Amino acid sequence: ARGGDALVLSRHGHGKDSIASVGLLSQTYLEAIKSETILVPTVSWSYVTHERIESPDADASLQSITRFSVLKSEAAILSTIGGKIKKTGTYIIIYNLRKMPNGELEFDFKKDPTDINIVEDETTTDNMLYARQDRINTNPTTYYSCGRTVRSCFCDPRCRSSFGASKSRQS
Repeated sequence: ARGGDALVLSRHGHGKDSIASVGLLSQTYLEAIKSETILVPTVSWSYVTHERIESPDADASLQSITRFSVLKSEAAILSTIGGKIKKTGTYIIIYNLRKMPNGELEFDFKKDPTDINIVEDETTTDNMLYARQDRINTNPTTYYSCGRTVRSCFCDPRCRSSFGASKSRQS
């Protein structure tokens, strides 16, 4: 797996019906709680009133998210959603990046300022562990480009992706 942890922030709906949500995809969290299944703590709020939408696990989820993510409070989460997502959309924060055996981070942020590239490490085949066997030798750019992967998953012409401060090229 790439990037040990990700915080997924989203906003959908319009006007008074707009909902803000956060979900934590975290190997760090799963290892800390010794989970043998994948758990994704999630919390949602009314975007307008900032009132939490109650669910049986909302309090525990918020506690887990603020403990294991880079955003350490409910206010920080809501502020980030409000500051990064103006109407509707998703903002993903990837953190706890791993280092490759050669000492480089697993993601290359410098090669292309409009994309994040997965570093190919010739000393291991870890980046292909989960690839279908019939695709291993084809090396499509989606294996190495976060932008191309996002664009291939979201083929909606309204979809915009940005990495860092740069807008990604559209396909």
